[in-house]
Amino acid sequence: MVIPNENRLETVHYAPPDSDEIEELQELNLLLLIHLRSAAREGVSGFGLTPALARKLRDFPMSKLESIAEFPRALFVIALDEVAITGEQAIPDPLESSRRSLALTILHSAWNMSRRRDFQARLFLRLSARTLRRLRTTALSELPLIATSSSVIHCDFSGSESIWQSLILEDDFELTRALRLVALHPDVDFHRQNRILALRSPNA
Repeated sequence: MVIPNENRLETVHYAPPDSDEIEELQELNLLLLIHLRSAAREGVSGFGLTPALARKLRDFPMSKLESIAEFPRALFVIALDEVAITGEQAIPDPLESSRRSLALTILHSAWNMSRRRDFQARLFLRLSARTLRRLRTTALSELPLIATSSSVIHCDFSGSESIWQSLILEDDFELTRALRLVALHPDVDFHRQNRILALRSPNA
């Protein structure tokens, strides 16, 4: 790919993602889903997932979570601009400890990816240029404190509930294929996609 840079042309080479990077993304998605299931069993809908969808996760076996985790894009959003950290940190309960551990794991992966695999960070984690800059200028030692903020990680597709419904409730092959196309075309009009998924739903 050739990118204009002032009066000269700069060639930028993007290496395709390897199997380790795809596996890392799927593991992060799986950790998110495991936490959401644990939260649902405690009667809590975590990371912005609606209570109705969270309840569906309560009895899901690991195999179902693993299947959902194969979605080829992060099921979460890293929102550094929304982070609010207070000086005093209360002793967390077990569910909050789990949330912080998950947030720290995701942040550490994104921190590393922002430095070594810029293109993959944009493609898989949907990190904006602003978030990439923030991560690159954040010290590794700061990540645990950032992870204490309840707003730093939340579910993606917050405005597209039908996408989550399809991921959680559907096993239709063509629908799964359509969802993968959504992941690979992140600038898609989600409102339009909602209508398409609704039309494809057997309950519509």
